[in-house]
Amino acid sequence: MKNWENHSNKIIHLEKGLSRHEVIFVNWNDKVYVFKNLHVRLAKREYEILRKAEKLAFQCVIPVGWGRINLNEENNVDYDSGIIITEYLQNSLPFRSLFNDKNLERYRIRLQDAIAGLLVSLHIVGLFWGDCSLSNVLFRRDAGELQAFLVDAETSNFYPIISDATRELDLEIMKENITGDLLDISVLHELPDALDIYSVGDIIEKKYNQLWEEISESFIIKKSENYKIQERIRKLNQIGFSVDEIVLFPTSKQDEVQFKTIVTDKNYYQNLLHSITGILARENQARHIMNEIQEIKADLSRKHNNSLTLGAAAFRWKKDIYEVYINRLSDHFEYLADPIENYCQILEHKWFLSEKAQKDVGLELAFKDYLEKKLKKEIVY
Repeated sequence: MKNWENHSNKIIHLEKGLSRHEVIFVNWNDKVYVFKNLHVRLAKREYEILRKAEKLAFQCVIPVGWGRINLNEENNVDYDSGIIITEYLQNSLPFRSLFNDKNLERYRIRLQDAIAGLLVSLHIVGLFWGDCSLSNVLFRRDAGELQAFLVDAETSNFYPIISDATRELDLEIMKENITGDLLDISVLHELPDALDIYSVGDIIEKKYNQLWEEISESFIIKKSENYKIQERIRKLNQIGFSVDEIVLFPTSKQDEVQFKTIVTDKNYYQNLLHSITGILARENQARHIMNEIQEIKADLSRKHNNSLTLGAAAFRWKKDIYEVYINRLSDHFEYLADPIENYCQILEHKWFLSEKAQKDVGLELAFKDYLEKKLKKEIVY
């Protein structure tokens, strides 16, 4: 594929991470696609894995297709070379850019939570990664946090139920690979003092185990305590997990029952926000916005002395607040690559100013200060 650029003006250059395979970017009809060259059997297999992951609403790049490359050299045709084509993940960051760009320093330590969350999400749907590394992940800024996306899945495999041994193997591979990634980057860039290369993998494993235990735990309650099931669901929702099923088991006592919640994905707030506003945000963005909508709901209900539905509050938020401020921001910037992230940055700036003033400064003041600093390039999120 290295010679394709000589034959097409569709090939473009974008920042990319390290890869054992040749990768090029193709701009077609104002959309960017990623072509990766690998053995045709692996290309087909990776495409099928990513398709299944996409159908499960998993955080991964979107597969478009796979194919075979016929290399005709001296009349010999190589039928083993293939490609997989995926959509380019807009507004994404390879992990190396988090260390190349000083403006992104605040996100470096958040790598640990992002990787742990990604692995938990993988294992929930029964997907063994087999090659977890920083080079095989893309990151997106998500309301002050990072969201991780699976990129390379050629070593992955789906299981009906993923075993503890398989999960532990994934964690061991992750620790070894991430230590190697950080050692490589430390040669070129100074790492944060708080980031101990040899302990990062262990920290991610600890965060993973805490999260896995939280979603896997079962409880024994009295049959009259059904409300505790709802409490459990709300707790899981608060950390972003959707609950698909509640399984009940009998115990040795007739007045008790054991229950376990089965979680499906880590997109609870994303799904909720989309269902009531039509806006497709990332999970942390959606969580921040849903908190704001809940505040609006409570405030309007109190003012009118009448309970307001969440959908009605969401409509008011979208029409009277979100669209108004994004339009005002658009008046000063020709192109907003990620309007929802911009709006969440305004919310974060409001929190920062309110903390400093020890009172709620309000969204209007926060917007004006945010806009002024952004125009002067004094503020970077």
